[in-house]
Amino acid sequence: MSGESQVVQPSLALGENLAAAPVVLLVGAVDLPELREVHRGLESLAAARRIDLHTSGSLPEALAAIEAGLFPDLIVLVQSRPSVFADDQLDALRRLAPTAGIVGIAGTWCEGEGRSGRPWPGAVRWQWHQAATRLAREIERMLAGACPSWGLPSTATADDQLFHEVEGEGPGGSASRRAERVVAIASAHRAMEETLRLFCRELGMTAVGVHLGVHTLQGRGAPATTGDSARLAGLAAAIWDGSDAEAEELQQLAQFIALVRPAPVIVLLSFPRAETMDRLAKLGVAAVLAKPLLLADLEGQMERLSVASGAPREA
Repeated sequence: MSGESQVVQPSLALGENLAAAPVVLLVGAVDLPELREVHRGLESLAAARRIDLHTSGSLPEALAAIEAGLFPDLIVLVQSRPSVFADDQLDALRRLAPTAGIVGIAGTWCEGEGRSGRPWPGAVRWQWHQAATRLAREIERMLAGACPSWGLPSTATADDQLFHEVEGEGPGGSASRRAERVVAIASAHRAMEETLRLFCRELGMTAVGVHLGVHTLQGRGAPATTGDSARLAGLAAAIWDGSDAEAEELQQLAQFIALVRPAPVIVLLSFPRAETMDRLAKLGVAAVLAKPLLLADLEGQMERLSVASGAPREA
C-alpha cells in the first residue's frame, strides 16, 4: 500500500447526526434474483434497528425524492448492468446529497467493471454476493458511532477502503462464550484448512477437520464418517471450501451436509454465480461467501446464522 493511502482520515460528515434515525436510500432494480438479498437484508436491518429505509426504482426517481426534501445518510446504488446510472445523474446525486455516503453494489453483469470499466470515484463498491453481510456490518459500525467505509473522504482509493474494513476485524463477541462452539471444516487444500482454523481461533471457536471424497487430504487421518457422531455433535456451523460446484463436488457436498446436520453449512467459492447459489440453496447450504475471504465476512455470517437458528447472541 502506498504512503498516501496510510494518511487518509475518516470524514466526520457522516454519523454526526445519529440522534435521529439514519436514513438509507436504496436505488435500482432490487427485484433481480441475485439482488433481492440486498433488499431483504436492509429491510430486516431496518426492522430490527433504528433505520429509516427508502427505495427508488431509478436514479431520476431518487434525485426527485432528494429534491423534495429527503436527506439520506447513506445511498445504496444497485447496479444491474454497466452504465445503468449515467455520469451526469451521479454528478447530480453528489451535488444534491454531498454528505451522504455512497455504496455501489455490482450485479452479475458488472463484476469485471472494476478492471475494465469506470468505477465511480470515492464510492465504496461491493459485489452482489458480498453486499448483504458487509452492509449489515458497516451500518452497525455507523450506529455504534464509528466511521463506516463510506465515511472515508472521496479521495480514498479501493485499497484505503479495504484497509479501513479489515482494520476493524476481530471477534465482535465474547471469546469465552464462543470457546465451546465447534466448527467443522472440509477443504482439499492444507493451506486453506489451516487458514480457516486460524479464522475460527480468531473468532474464539474450535475447528474440526472433516476429510472425505475430493476433500480427503493424504496423511491427515481417517475420513470422517457417520460413526463420528461424538466428534461432530453440537456443531455451531460447518464450512465447505468449494471449487467448481459441479455435479461430482455437489455429491460430496450433499454427503458433508448430511454428516454435519443440523449445523448450517457455509460454502466458499472463488466466483459465486446466481444460478450456482440457487443450486446450493436447494441442496441445503445456508450461506455462500466469496474467496478470498475476509474474517469480518465470516464473522458476519456466523452471527447471522446463530441468530437465525435461535442460538444465544454474543454479548
